[in-house]
Amino acid sequence: MSGSTSGITSNLIKVSVSEAIDTLGDDDFVNVAMFNDNTTFLDPKLTTFVQANLRNKQHLKKQLKEYMENNATEEMANYTRALEFAFISLQNLMDEAVSSDNGKGADCNSVILMFTDGGPDSGEEIIKKYNDQKRTRIFVYNVGPNAMVSSDGVKEMACLTNGYFSNIPSIGAVRLTTLDYIPVLSRPLVLAGNRTYQWSNIYLDALGLGMMTTLTLPAFNKTKLPDGSANQQLLGVVGTDVTIKGMENLVPKARPVFNSSYRCIGPEGYAFGINSNGYILIHPRLKGQEEIEPILKLGYLSDPPNVDLLEVEVIPKGSDDLVNLRKAMIDEMTNNVTFISLVMSKGERYVHNISMTYSYTNINATSFSMAIVQPKFDLYEFQVANSILSDTEFAKILDQVIDSNFTCKVTANSTEAYIELVGGKDEEKRIGTDVYANWELCPGLSSTSTSEEVLQEIKQELEEMKSNSLQEFKKCDPIMVPCLLFDIKVVKEFETENNIGCLFDEDNGPKYLMIASKCGYTHIYPCWDEDDIASVQDPWEQTYYQRSLYFDGFVFAVPYKKDDHRYESGDDLEVTISMAIRVREVIPAVMSVILSYDQFATIWTYNVESCINSSIICYLIDDGGFLISTSADTTIDVGRFFGMFEGDIMSALTDKGVYDKEELYDFQASCESVDSIESFGIKSFYVPTIADFLNFNYVVTAASWSFVKQLFYQILSGDILSVFSQTTELPYDLYTTEEMVETVEESGKPGNESCIKLQKLWHFGHVSNAEGNVSDCIQGGIRQWKAARLNTDDLNATNMLLVIVDAPDNSTTTCTSKVLRQEPQQDSGPKPEDEAKYPRYRRRPKNCFYNHSKEQHICSGGITLSPSFWLMLLAVPTFLLQQRLM
Repeated sequence: MSGSTSGITSNLIKVSVSEAIDTLGDDDFVNVAMFNDNTTFLDPKLTTFVQANLRNKQHLKKQLKEYMENNATEEMANYTRALEFAFISLQNLMDEAVSSDNGKGADCNSVILMFTDGGPDSGEEIIKKYNDQKRTRIFVYNVGPNAMVSSDGVKEMACLTNGYFSNIPSIGAVRLTTLDYIPVLSRPLVLAGNRTYQWSNIYLDALGLGMMTTLTLPAFNKTKLPDGSANQQLLGVVGTDVTIKGMENLVPKARPVFNSSYRCIGPEGYAFGINSNGYILIHPRLKGQEEIEPILKLGYLSDPPNVDLLEVEVIPKGSDDLVNLRKAMIDEMTNNVTFISLVMSKGERYVHNISMTYSYTNINATSFSMAIVQPKFDLYEFQVANSILSDTEFAKILDQVIDSNFTCKVTANSTEAYIELVGGKDEEKRIGTDVYANWELCPGLSSTSTSEEVLQEIKQELEEMKSNSLQEFKKCDPIMVPCLLFDIKVVKEFETENNIGCLFDEDNGPKYLMIASKCGYTHIYPCWDEDDIASVQDPWEQTYYQRSLYFDGFVFAVPYKKDDHRYESGDDLEVTISMAIRVREVIPAVMSVILSYDQFATIWTYNVESCINSSIICYLIDDGGFLISTSADTTIDVGRFFGMFEGDIMSALTDKGVYDKEELYDFQASCESVDSIESFGIKSFYVPTIADFLNFNYVVTAASWSFVKQLFYQILSGDILSVFSQTTELPYDLYTTEEMVETVEESGKPGNESCIKLQKLWHFGHVSNAEGNVSDCIQGGIRQWKAARLNTDDLNATNMLLVIVDAPDNSTTTCTSKVLRQEPQQDSGPKPEDEAKYPRYRRRPKNCFYNHSKEQHICSGGITLSPSFWLMLLAVPTFLLQQRLM
């Protein structure tokens, strides 16, 4: 940055470089260097090229803004040193790309974009020394309304390397002029006549269609030039948008889908897809339209980030299994592998070590690969034979279902009456509430169907089968519906054999007991509020159901409270105890009991006599580190993360191996906006990437809309006369003030913005029992503690850890306990320089066209930005009509 680069010119360079960075895509590698008498990389820690993904581009733009605002120089620009620095850096990248096996570098076009206010030096000697074969093109942008020095030298620099020279005299010219390098780079592709299909990365559709990708094909100008030579003009592209939701409809689902050719893959099975860069296309943890829409309303208007597979799957420490799976999928292989994974629970508060099977293959004619993931218990299932429908006992159950009403059955006032109802002969008085999952089991059913509607559809087909003496389902799902009906029979027998009514003592019994089957039937004892049935309708969506699948034993849980929230006195606290019913490798059902908190606390403190001592405090915390119960008189911390109020103890438990801690970045988070640095462009303007030029909708509308906005800027800048001019020359006299540029930079919308958060997750470690001591915050004082995992009398495991600690001395406040937060916290994320040292594996594009023997080199003079006023009058309604039709 020379001494002449200041004021308006300096700000225009800042905006122009930011726009140029935004035009790059995932298959590009980039870095930014600043030069005056010496040349250095913009970020001194980032001394290599990085992939031009969203996070790296944001980092470079942030560094650019900070540098331009805090640095000034009176030195002259040394173009010789700058070019030598650039050529050596590019050569180092090319050498690394050749020798690397991780796909670093594009290994295709090599480009230098130079933004300057002019200069007499053409750098001819350096170009001959390092670029005699013209492998690297130089694109020079002469920036500023009134250049202080001649631009003849830098213009020659572009011509010597088959590049291009452009002028950016005003803020209105930035958006289109920074794209001048694209038509030049496309010439070899056009001359080669290679028409290759291209899939874009996923993005959020502006018209509300959700996440989508675009398939494009370039269109070339095949007409001959007047001298008979081949035309090298890229006319545009044809393409179509494909929604991610549409793709998801073509892969197996966890739940039954009516009339689908695929079997459901179970309650914890899921599918995901990645592209050649390892970025996810489909994944349960990829935020889609539903999650992003509320953020958009809050002011978060950023492109969805490039989310890597390794950033949504929790990787066990020391394991390369997931890394190897990712590489195999990128290389378009087909296989299935099984290994231990850390599976995150619903709500993202727990992780479980589970053996998962990954079955994967590539999708032909695309850059995508898909995988289906299933835990062991989802690989097997019971199948109910159709012949069972003719069984006498089963037929009786079906008759009872057909004749039943969708109401909670009559309850009783005594234990004896409950026993009579459950084990008695009057089926109409059977206690409990029947709930049927809102799955697509029959035609007309959907995820919004009520339990009553599901029952009515099943009853209707059962009646038709009975009247026509059929033993096979013709309309409803022939696998899941018989399974559901069989579950009804099994649950009925369970009631009778176990005298469920005996449990419901008004003083000592549980509040509720639930049995939820894998095939979508739930029975709740004694009765459930009919207005709240929808909340428990889908068993696979229940936290207790999922947690029980992943834990071989009893799972205890209380309602979760965020870090800074506490239970108020008088809150109706409940404790849920659940357990999976396991039959060999299959889990056909999960049983759950709900107790009042007071009832549960009385039971466990009575059985642990030492916890009655007032000099100690006993805690029951679960496998994720959340407090279930305490011997203290207060319930204020129940449901909170243990580290929030006993951080020293939680830290000691982690150090001892009782708990292991996992850390995972969330690159899709939103945070309260402070200072917007996402873009230096006007916020209502979309910044196109190279991939966008392969998007049909963009090509159709971008030209007219960009010229309309250029017209708008000319009017605002007072250059109204040029609007009516028919000249083809660049409007060098456009008037741009420094205040205009600053307004463009700082026009961020208040509200929420895209950010990174760090998620910390705790789970049981390899140590079951431990003890130690921590500082008591008193001079020389310590607090002793002991911890042990709990099992039931019959040696069934539980997810509870009993922690006994000395009660703190509250008489002093000289220091406070350490605070460990489990809730995601805003974070700067991994350092770009660290990620650049160890780049993840990727597959480069298969085709590359960086030169052609018949290319005609035109290095300046082909750009026209001043539109015809009368054409603009036609362009405005045409654009609006086209937007309405899309």
